[in-house]
Amino acid sequence: MCRCLQVLNGHSLGTTYGSETQQKADKVLEKLKIALFGLQAVELEAGNTPLRVESAPMQVDVLHPMESTPDVQQKLLELAGMTFVPPAEPYVRVYTDEPGQSSRTRTNPSELTEWDLAFLKRESARLFAFALLTMPWSPLNYVLSKGDRKSLIGVMLSEAGPSCVRLLLRLKKDPGIISMESGNSAAFLAAVDKALNGKFAVPELYELDEALASLQHEVPEIPLMVGVLVLTNQEYRDLIYQSTRHLDKIAKPSDVETVFNLDTGNVTVSGPFGVKHVFVVDQGELLKHLPGHTAGQRRVFRIDHATILLAAVKAHLRSLLFSECIDGSDIQKVMNCKEDIYLMS
Repeated sequence: MCRCLQVLNGHSLGTTYGSETQQKADKVLEKLKIALFGLQAVELEAGNTPLRVESAPMQVDVLHPMESTPDVQQKLLELAGMTFVPPAEPYVRVYTDEPGQSSRTRTNPSELTEWDLAFLKRESARLFAFALLTMPWSPLNYVLSKGDRKSLIGVMLSEAGPSCVRLLLRLKKDPGIISMESGNSAAFLAAVDKALNGKFAVPELYELDEALASLQHEVPEIPLMVGVLVLTNQEYRDLIYQSTRHLDKIAKPSDVETVFNLDTGNVTVSGPFGVKHVFVVDQGELLKHLPGHTAGQRRVFRIDHATILLAAVKAHLRSLLFSECIDGSDIQKVMNCKEDIYLMS
């Protein structure tokens, strides 16, 4: 807003240019609401699950729109315009053009908002990411409602999938980026070739997923932390891909390390020009997805970049597998399933 002071007949007149436009803009912003979603616990009576397979009452977590205060809306407005959402913020940004899932919803019968995005509570987003990373996959694939892949969770879990192809092509072009024993390297590259030549059919992707599982770090928290960041944090995902483009020119893979602190959940990554990026993964949430695992006494690890890349590729692959699930929309209609996303444990 520009403020100009005019002098007329010896009198000072304060004139504000653009004030009407600014007032109109403020009124529009008051109407715009950026949608915020999170998991809420819901008690279900016996036999009241979508498939009616439970004979006892149970609790499920359902993804629902959440009420937000003006302060929260102001924060979401700021985050909507940022290149990356800072990792310390409790929200994950998801872009979607689905009218029912994004903020592109009617504020009155004749008006649409300008937003094509929404936000998830970060702990809710991580919960679904953990589930995708730890669930056993089937070479026969899974049946998934087509609508679910267009939901906020479906969009978020699918975002890393397209990058999987680029990562695999990059690793195939320069396999020296991944340092491993010759036998493991040969088996891994053979699985990569099979997936690429098979046009990413699910059986070949499944074999690659199994091959990658055998190459992960022996401390299970580490690949799981990498994976959840790949699936829920665009900035981290971009850092991983950029490293595969330039790593052979700036350093040996063994010289580039990421520091993991299993007490704080901090993941410290060295970026360009010596800038350090710190990402956080909640360890309480993580350990819930490692049943039977006993945490070791060692709490801080410096992990070489080759190990990080193997964990990142596996997470990208899970994202791709998720996007390749069989469309079960017709089955959903026949069985009269609901559209809500249920997370049962």
